[in-house]
Amino acid sequence: SSLLAPLTAPLVTQWSLHHFAALDGDYVFPLGRTVLQLLVISVLPIILGNLAQHWWPRWSRAWAPHIKRYASLLFLGVLLLMIASNYRLLGSIVTELGAVMLVMVAVAMAMGFCAARALGLGPAWRLTLAIEIGLQNAGVGLIITEVVLRDSHLSMMLVTYGILMQVPVLAFSAWYRRHAIAPAPGASTMAAD
Repeated sequence: SSLLAPLTAPLVTQWSLHHFAALDGDYVFPLGRTVLQLLVISVLPIILGNLAQHWWPRWSRAWAPHIKRYASLLFLGVLLLMIASNYRLLGSIVTELGAVMLVMVAVAMAMGFCAARALGLGPAWRLTLAIEIGLQNAGVGLIITEVVLRDSHLSMMLVTYGILMQVPVLAFSAWYRRHAIAPAPGASTMAAD
């Protein structure tokens, strides 16, 4: 999905802006520039990481945890700055849209779980698909709303969704691991799937 998002997200954004947003007729969404920015920000690091892993595997293994930690801290810092500068807006978004956001995540997780079950996949795969479909990458959306559209209200909706989506995912994961994946008494601890 990281490779498709730079191509699909701008197209969906452009379509949505023209169909749902009350914009001037003169507004033109910069589709090409947005695709290019997303490719540079999201796909280029993946390509560079894979090339580094291929050409310098020892260096890559040694530095990967540090780079991952730095990138996570940098993203967390950006989120914290956005929250701090838009704290009141965050509260109103949670009040107005929090329940809808939680339902969206729950429905997406249920769809992933049901799809895995319909495909005959085991309990661990069902949990994995439920989580993968329930958790959405807000990073691509933040690039579009902050860098391209320059709309902090839309960005805060994504930040709020990013925070709230953790609640049903963590709750379902804990419940499902305890009830559905727990080995039967006397069974081997080696999972079949």
